[in-house]
Amino acid sequence: MRILAVIIFISLRCYKSATRLSHKIKWNRKAKTLIKLNGAKKLTRHQKKTIATHFRLLGIKNVSYRWYRYFAANNGMFSVEYVPEDIFYIKMQTKLNRSIFVDALWG
Repeated sequence: MRILAVIIFISLRCYKSATRLSHKIKWNRKAKTLIKLNGAKKLTRHQKKTIATHFRLLGIKNVSYRWYRYFAANNGMFSVEYVPEDIFYIKMQTKLNRSIFVDALWG
């Protein structure tokens, strides 16, 4: 019985990692397509450093700059306060909308 529990635990961890990677690829592909359509300019080194520092303080590593290129091209101004879609859907939404409360919400 214990071996079965370990196998289930490991398979769930693998599934979660694979899903997270799949979503990250999907959101980066979307950002890349939007940048191509808008013809967004590249970010400066200072802007990239600002983004990296901002998210490092929040405990998030390896932030894609693509969303910031897209946001800056659309708004005409750069801001580190934008939340990239990949971070929103992968990290924030899962924390804000806990799956254990689904039954209570659909009551």
